[in-house]
Formats: sequence, C-alpha cells, structure tokens
Amino acid sequence: MKILRMLFEALRESLAAHRHYEELRSRGIAHDSALRQALALAPAPSRSGCEGLTPLWFAGRA
Repeated sequence: MKILRMLFEALRESLAAHRHYEELRSRGIAHDSALRQALALAPAPSRSGCEGLTPLWFAGRA
C-alpha cells in the first residue's frame, strides 16, 4: 500500500509541474526557463558564455 501511495504522490506532483510549465509557456517564457521553474531547478545559465559551445543533443554525443 505504501508503494501505491508513493506512486500516486509522484503522479500528482508531475501533473502539478506540467500545469505550471504550461502556464509559464502561455505567458511567453522560453522552454528552458519554464522547465527549470516548473521543476524547481536552478535558474537557467546565462547564454553569454556559451557562444563557442556545441550543444549536446543527447548523452554521449557532441
């Protein structure tokens, strides 16, 4: 029963984060910033120091 309760709580939190993300996106906030805010992560890094970097599209590939 404890596992079921934990799963339900995780589902509830994920739905709340999704609603928050969609609200931020509808207000015009960029995807990266909205995702970080909705998931309560650290603020998005400044883009000013990233001009020469190649983005990683998925793990292990540059």
